[in-house]
Formats: sequence, C-alpha cells, structure tokens
Amino acid sequence: MNPKRSSQSGGSACAGPRGRRRIRALARAAVLAALLVPAMAGAQRSEVSLDHSGSLGLLAGAGAEFSTTEVAACLACEPTETFVEVGAVLDLGLTAAIGREGNELALRLRLIRLTGAVGEALFVGYRNYFGRDEWKTFAAFDLMGTLRPIQAGGVRAAFGVMYDLSPILGLYGEAGASFALGTGRRFGVEATLGLQGRSYLLE
Repeated sequence: MNPKRSSQSGGSACAGPRGRRRIRALARAAVLAALLVPAMAGAQRSEVSLDHSGSLGLLAGAGAEFSTTEVAACLACEPTETFVEVGAVLDLGLTAAIGREGNELALRLRLIRLTGAVGEALFVGYRNYFGRDEWKTFAAFDLMGTLRPIQAGGVRAAFGVMYDLSPILGLYGEAGASFALGTGRRFGVEATLGLQGRSYLLE
C-alpha cells in the first residue's frame, strides 16, 4: 500500500507544477489579448481620416444674402443707382488641402440672382478648420472681386460648421460678410448651406 500511495503522491506533485505553468501561460495570453485588441481597434479607427489632409475637393452651396450695392462711375463719384435687398446666391468652387491639419485653399464663383443687382463674384481664400472628427468648425478669409453690377475688389470673412459624412463627403453651413470698393461700393451679409466632395487621388 505504501508504494502505491507514494506513486500517487509523486504524480500529484508532478501534475501540480504543470497545472500552474498552464494557468500562468493562459493568464499571460489573456493579458496580451487585452492589450492587443484595443490597440488594433484604435489602429483601424485611425485609418479613417476625417481631417481632409491631402484632398482636392468640389464645393456647391446655396443661400441668401442681404446686400447694399451702390453703382457709380468711380469710387469717389456719386452713386447713380442703389440696391438694398435680399437675393439668392449660388456658390461653385474648388478646394485644395494644405498641411497636415487639412486646412484648405479655396477658389469660388458666386452667382447672385433674384435681385435687382444681379451679378457674379470671385473668391480666393483660405479655410481654417478646428477639429479632426466628424464635426468641425471653421473660419474662412477671402479676397473677392465682383464682376457685376460693379467692378470692385474687397474682402470676405465667414465662420461655419462642417459635418463629414465620410472622408469624401461633407455638409457645411456658414455665415459671413463681405465688403468691396470699385466702380461703386458693395456690402453684403450672407448665410449658405453647401456640400463638399473630396478626392485623395493625388495624396
């Protein structure tokens, strides 16, 4: 009986260390998995960039503008016509992201319609974004030139919000003001909603 009990006791002694080694190995595997899974999930999230960096884009927007336009033969001349009214505006433009933050250079053509002061204007400027997620705010600063009903040069400033549906598509709303001097004077206050499509083919 003693040899049998000794054999059983020896087997238990051998099984004990092996069992503890297995438990330690499983614990290490669990800890490693707990560390790797969040890291892999974070890496997958980081692959979807919403900061516009490296993008070329198209803009299309529409809205309303309250404007005062004085038509004159020269800057110092008395106005021959004055328009004070609300009109519709349509914006069509191109954007190019610069730098790692995805801020953009923008070129836009504005069509001013449904008003006595029907005309067109060109904007060349810079849009600075704040935020890297779906929701962003931005500030836009432009040099502008009006083609009709007066030929004038001026500036525009606007502030807005962008919501990115995906890396290639976003919706935005902005409010701004502009002022131009030339063959007359023009002041406008606007609110627009628009859509921006983006491509990363040249990144």
